[in-house]
Amino acid sequence: MQNTNESKLITLYDYQDVDFSKYCIAFEVDEDDIQEGYTSLSKKYASLLPVESIELGDIAHLKCTSELKKFNKDAITISVGKNLYHKDLEKAVLGKRVGDVTQLNIQDHSVIVEVLKIERSTPAELNDDFLQANLKTVHTMDELRAWYVNQQLENHILNQASEAAEMIIDTVIEKSHIVISDEDKNKARIQAKSILDQQWEFNGIVLDNMSDQEAQEILGYPNVQEYIEWFGDLMVRDLYCTLIGKELYEKNGMVLSVENYEKALKQMSEEENVKEDELRQVYTYQGYVNQTCSEYLTKLIQDYAYGYIKERV
Repeated sequence: MQNTNESKLITLYDYQDVDFSKYCIAFEVDEDDIQEGYTSLSKKYASLLPVESIELGDIAHLKCTSELKKFNKDAITISVGKNLYHKDLEKAVLGKRVGDVTQLNIQDHSVIVEVLKIERSTPAELNDDFLQANLKTVHTMDELRAWYVNQQLENHILNQASEAAEMIIDTVIEKSHIVISDEDKNKARIQAKSILDQQWEFNGIVLDNMSDQEAQEILGYPNVQEYIEWFGDLMVRDLYCTLIGKELYEKNGMVLSVENYEKALKQMSEEENVKEDELRQVYTYQGYVNQTCSEYLTKLIQDYAYGYIKERV
């Protein structure tokens, strides 16, 4: 999107002056989450162990004899209860033991089923010996618990920092003196509508033909127009972020150059398998500048909020 000369940043409010101490929320360990982690790890390293009688979820190895070709096999392996082989057969073998023989009537034909072997997925028992044998990074249950706690703490800080960053950026936009021309705002809203149309057309949906009920069910908005206005507001907000990001980008000694644009264009061309000349038509140098500056602002503020919160929780 090409900015007009009327859109400019006049004075910039210092983001470090924004008070976001309310986001320094004390961290509390979630014991249920740790137990879920243990359970997930146990299941990941589960073993198939032999058992004597069939329950739902067991792996049953059967021999079937019948005039029906599908049921006349010396070796059939089924996951009981998933009904991937035959619902009636899987139901009939529940509770059967190794060596049991059952006669069924399937599709008006006799099917004789013999249970050859039964296996059950048995979660691994977590202990120090198991961890030392299977994991590279942790070797004791104490270390494993500490790993889960650290993951929770990291996610807690990241979530709080993300929320804080949004508030900081909104405050900087509000308290800075920034002029965005009506022309650039209109361009942003037109581009927003074009982006949404392309996204939904890819899924076989014409956005303008969507009813209010469909908008509520699919988009979560009372109607399509409010959805479009919401996205348009985001695109206009991005104009402010671009101007602020550009100011900070250059203030911190970095340079936006055509050379870097060409590198970004080449990388995007290779990733999306699109010719550079075709991509250049939609991803202009100004578009590169806008995206780079907006993303720089977001990362700068998120990193700042992350470091601040990490020191205080």
